[in-house]
Amino acid sequence: MHDTTAPEASHRFNVKEVMQRVRKGTDFDTGASAVDYVLRVRTSAKVIDLVHESSTEAPKRRTRRVRSLTVVVNDSKRLSPPASVAYNTFSPLRTGDQSLLCNDARLSHHELATLISSFTSWDIDYVKDSVNVSLFCSARVHHPGGERRTYWATESRYGYNGGVRRDNVEVDLGHGKIGAAELTTFIKMDGGVGRTSEGVVIRWMDKSTLSTHCDEKDRPMCDYPLSSNHCLWQWSDIGSDRPCLKIRGFMNRVRERNLWSHIKPQRRPDVIRSEYRSRYDIIKYSAILRHMIVHVDPSTDHMLQTLQIV
Repeated sequence: MHDTTAPEASHRFNVKEVMQRVRKGTDFDTGASAVDYVLRVRTSAKVIDLVHESSTEAPKRRTRRVRSLTVVVNDSKRLSPPASVAYNTFSPLRTGDQSLLCNDARLSHHELATLISSFTSWDIDYVKDSVNVSLFCSARVHHPGGERRTYWATESRYGYNGGVRRDNVEVDLGHGKIGAAELTTFIKMDGGVGRTSEGVVIRWMDKSTLSTHCDEKDRPMCDYPLSSNHCLWQWSDIGSDRPCLKIRGFMNRVRERNLWSHIKPQRRPDVIRSEYRSRYDIIKYSAILRHMIVHVDPSTDHMLQTLQIV
């Protein structure tokens, strides 16, 4: 049987074929001509392969650049009050008062009105009575450089992971400092007469009490050996309990409206207590720097952030 892997099997192409196409002369001239022929043949073969690959590749998708930061929210991602609530909209916010908005945005109507008033400098009574509020569980942000990022804040509407995805982000605090927050919901506010605004409702994080030093961006770094690329955060505390979570019959409302439904019943009271002193805020989309990679330590409930080293 002829061995096709043996050196003599390729003699016809590597030696005999070459010798028919080279200049014959001294050993030096013949060898130089053979080397030149082989290089030309192999170079031509590589060029042909590259041309073939480029012609069969799918055309690259071209992204349209925008001149300024643009936010796109889809009506299919719009949040609405639970079915057990008589009204089918969050507005006017005065109607809901201390009741929570929905499971994806666990703030009271009064808390949201206060945040909107602080963010827009609109009068609180005007916000409660006249501003039309729309909440969304997802938003896509187009940056001027062509970059696009999609953010999520939901316990049931995401296409994977049982519907749960709530992103954590780094926030620009100004003066070169960086903070951390969890996304709560995306909001559009329409007060009529040209008074409109949009932003992101977040739950703030603070530096962990277990962190002993910070980096040049004022992020709480871990101790060695994680001191170069890991930060440690904890939930920010407003200093007092939120009134909306302490009203009489609150747990009955939780069951009726199916709030915290993504948490197992035996863990639900502890999770609710962890939100008693949550600090919320509304920020601009431009303040969001990037996604955060975060893992929660179940023993301390502190958040370990892995820095993205580029």
